[in-house]
This record gives sequence, C-alpha cells and structure tokens, in this order.
Amino acid sequence: MGFSFKEIGFIKKLRTIKHIEIIVLVIAAIIVGLIFYSTLTPDRNSSNSNSSQQQNTGQPVVGYLQYGQDLENRLSKVLGEINGAGRVSVIVTLEGPGKVDIAYSTEERNGVITKTPIIITQGGQSRPLILAEHPPEIRGVVIVASGASDIRVRLDIIRATEAALKIPSSKIEVVVGR
Repeated sequence: MGFSFKEIGFIKKLRTIKHIEIIVLVIAAIIVGLIFYSTLTPDRNSSNSNSSQQQNTGQPVVGYLQYGQDLENRLSKVLGEINGAGRVSVIVTLEGPGKVDIAYSTEERNGVITKTPIIITQGGQSRPLILAEHPPEIRGVVIVASGASDIRVRLDIIRATEAALKIPSSKIEVVVGR
C-alpha cells in the first residue's frame, strides 16, 4: 500500500523540471476556466418555455453572457497597459444572469391585495416594465499575464482588478503565462 521506488523516482524527476509549479497552476487555471465557461453557456437543448420565461423577465441569457465577455475584454485591455504585465488574458465568472426590478400595479378588493406586473408593448413585443437592472455578481476572476512573475506587476494587476470590478482580492487569481 506504500509507494514503490519507481514512483518515488518519478516524483523526484518531476520536481527537477524547471517551473513545474507554474505549469501546474496554468493548467489548473485553464481547467477551472473551462468548467466555469461551460456553466455560463446556455443549454442548446432547452425547451421553448424556458426562453419565453426569460423574455418575460426582461433578462435574456445572451445579455449576461455578453456582459461577462465585455468585462473580460475591457479588463484584458486595461491590465495589458500595466507596465511589465505583457500579454494578458482574463476569465470572469458570473454568479448568474443578474436581477431585474419589475413594476407592479396593486389592487385591493375586499381586503385582498393583488399585485400584477405592468406590461408594456414595444415593437410588437410585450414585456414587463423594468424599473432597474442589477448586473450579475462576480464569482471570480482568473488572470493569466506573461509578466506576472514580477511580484510588483502581480500586485498592480490585483489592485487594478479590485478597483475596476469592486471585488476583494480573494476572488482574484493571477498566474504567469507564456
């Protein structure tokens, strides 16, 4: 049930590979990013009733996916401008499609209060009147930067991301890229 000498020798050989920790971190970040990306993409086999429900809430799935991609593109561009950052790639994982506040009309009859969403028609399409849209919460950010091996650059990237997205550093992971 213990390790054989061949297995121990293999582990020692792995440890002699230059920058093995960085390689493992980059691979892990890619795997995590792919898993998060797969949770963000809409199911292509979903039924039509699901899409009509999203239209009724005024928040289509494409909207929040586009929001996440826009955040990634803008953040990549800004972080790439940091002195020494080099080539930068960003993955932003969102909690869900966000929330909307819908306007309701209230009616009282015989002591019973009824709330009914206010429906508006625009361009031949009916939808509820939206008072406010709240963007989805950011679950985490993975940043791969070629210059992140320099601790000063890494800290600048983390601080810039905290400021841009208004999230704590615990939700930000910066790894060294090629």
